[in-house]
Amino acid sequence: MTPAEQVFLLMQHLPADQQQAVLHFVQALNPPPKVTPQVNPTVLSDMEQRLDPQRVQREMWGDDDM
Repeated sequence: MTPAEQVFLLMQHLPADQQQAVLHFVQALNPPPKVTPQVNPTVLSDMEQRLDPQRVQREMWGDDDM
């Protein structure tokens, strides 16, 4: 008999509220599903512009001739 089957047999002898508590506990042990982050293309483009070395130099030194 597997450990899961043993737990299931033991749970059958518990009152309903305790069975629910055990189920909530087991669910809390499971890792949450992995969610892929959503990338906002506008924010990404803005970040790339801010990291442009020539733009950084213009903003830092106020050099408009570049």
